[in-house]
Amino acid sequence: QSIPSNNDAYTQMQQREMAAYAQRFGSGAAVAANSVGIDYDVKYHRLQFRLNPDSTKYISGSVTTYFTTLQNNFNLFRADMATPLVCDSVYYHGVKLAAGNIAAVVDTLEITIPAISASGTLDSLTIYYRGVPRVMTEFGGGTGFVKTTHNAGANNYIYTLSEAYSAFTWWPCKNRIANDKADSVDIFISTPTGFRAAANGTRVSETTAGGNVITYWKNRYPLSAYQVCVAVANYTQYPVTPTMVNIGGTNMPFYNLIFPETNTANAQTALNRTPLMITTMSSKFGDYPFKNEKYGHYTFGFSGGMEHNTFSGMNPSTYDATTDWSVIAHELGHQWWGASVTCGSWHDIWVNESFARYSEIVALEFAPSLSATTFTTHRSNIKSSAMNTGNQNQTTYVTDTTNMTTIFSPSVYIYDRGAMIISMMRTLLGNTKFFQALQNYQNDPLLKYGNAYTNDVKRHMETASGLNLTTFFNNWMYNKGYATYSGSRWNNTGNKVFINLVQVANASAPLTHFDMPLVL
Repeated sequence: QSIPSNNDAYTQMQQREMAAYAQRFGSGAAVAANSVGIDYDVKYHRLQFRLNPDSTKYISGSVTTYFTTLQNNFNLFRADMATPLVCDSVYYHGVKLAAGNIAAVVDTLEITIPAISASGTLDSLTIYYRGVPRVMTEFGGGTGFVKTTHNAGANNYIYTLSEAYSAFTWWPCKNRIANDKADSVDIFISTPTGFRAAANGTRVSETTAGGNVITYWKNRYPLSAYQVCVAVANYTQYPVTPTMVNIGGTNMPFYNLIFPETNTANAQTALNRTPLMITTMSSKFGDYPFKNEKYGHYTFGFSGGMEHNTFSGMNPSTYDATTDWSVIAHELGHQWWGASVTCGSWHDIWVNESFARYSEIVALEFAPSLSATTFTTHRSNIKSSAMNTGNQNQTTYVTDTTNMTTIFSPSVYIYDRGAMIISMMRTLLGNTKFFQALQNYQNDPLLKYGNAYTNDVKRHMETASGLNLTTFFNNWMYNKGYATYSGSRWNNTGNKVFINLVQVANASAPLTHFDMPLVL
């Protein structure tokens, strides 16, 4: 692991994390009292799990975390870990810590270690734990760590979905802060024979021994805790031999792990559209950001999809018809918008979701063979949803980040309304400057494989266009509602044209006027 030669990077990291934490949990004393992980920066995780879908909903394993300290005299390592999980032991520098050094305090694991005098010191420890993960009730209980069945109840399987705050329910991690990514992660999953395991990164090996299969997944790109995924089922791989997709001269494997009963001709037709989407989006956003590892889908039980780095979890309904394409495009778009560059706080979740929604339009516009539906029709449908009278009660910038429900429900504000704000920016900048701004954003060394906030989008749009977009963002991002133009008039005197545009703000908008440039 590389360590900066001075503490500036750590100071900046601490300030950004403290600001994000303050947004989530309050400021001042409240932050100091609850700031799990604010005083260290995660560098690496080695995750080792034992999972058996045919047994009870149970997980056992170990988590080795490498971290750098962000303050002097660091001696208390704190991780988010849900109370139902039990810590068996902790090893520090190869030595088992005394039980008195380990305490479980309200969904937090506190580990006392010898004081590390200097900020910026690289260190590590290993936590051994077990238990039955907490049941999450949000969105019908389909998130967190889930044990369920498929094939009309004939087969058991396990999957995870940790966005936004559910990672701590099944492994000890820094869960409450969105803007600290591990530089790399290794995942080892042991499961009985007959099952296959899905996870992030490159599948290095599947080793069978004594009635068990151990699968090793190697991830060498930065990864948020909520993006770490595992799933175990009687998966079949389609295609059996991965399709190689050329991304900027790199041949990258594409494949899917799906339930045998869903490996139909319709599913194959839908999933086969993905390579074209990958090359299309790469041409507009910059190379697929994880091209040295893979892309693909694995089946899970959530009703839609989830953009885990390199491997999107997908419900069978998202690829069960020959006409399916939009969810596939959406989750792929997230590999740029959410997986590679991730929102720095959940208030800024639109930088993930709005751009993923707009990625659907981009895919269809520049690869029209994906669907009989035109991109203009798809965009119009999104616009209609955004302008629906009943969808005007919130802003695209999320104000309540208490839990997954308050962040994502109703979703129209961060998906459809946000996508239309992006569409307006494209019209304002023009195609050349707009797509240049998107690529600049993706390649910004301050953001690439890191985290971004609303102001980072604004900064890149302004830089590419030369415009001041402060009023535009204040009006559209932080206010609800919208404006329309009607009863407009024009006239000419000689070679001069006079145009009078009459703007009407809809009834739910707190503004009487949305100040914005228009392209005529």
